[in-house]
Amino acid sequence: MYRLLYVSFTTFEPELEQYIDILKVSRKRNTASNISGVLLAAGRTYMQVLEGEKEMVMATFDRIRADRRHDNVTLLAAEIVDERLFPAWSMGFFHMTAIEDLVDYGLINNRETALRGVLSRHVSHDPIASTLLVYLDQNAELLKKTSAAHA
Repeated sequence: MYRLLYVSFTTFEPELEQYIDILKVSRKRNTASNISGVLLAAGRTYMQVLEGEKEMVMATFDRIRADRRHDNVTLLAAEIVDERLFPAWSMGFFHMTAIEDLVDYGLINNRETALRGVLSRHVSHDPIASTLLVYLDQNAELLKKTSAAHA
């Protein structure tokens, strides 16, 4: 099993419909390739984990690097692992401005608490889980503000 973490920046200002399209296409492709993972989005910044067989993960990562919608794609970590962090998520999605509250629950059925739960179980021995948890903690204030605005 192989896992990688990357960060990139979009070449456009994403809108709700674009996130929905990204999720639909990603979930279909990832299911076909037996890839799981999670995408964290904050404005034009993406941080994503991909995990599965190395060939499939690298093919997906190569496609992302070639995608003109991404800029400055930077690999942060890559490692051989014993198990998946996100076995049930063909592409989990978490947006720092809480668009989860604006769209159908069937499309985005994971919340920050679910993501934190997964990461907390692995943080002591997995550097990618640790990195994602730090990212969430650093953006906790932004989360509170945007969640309150959507309430």
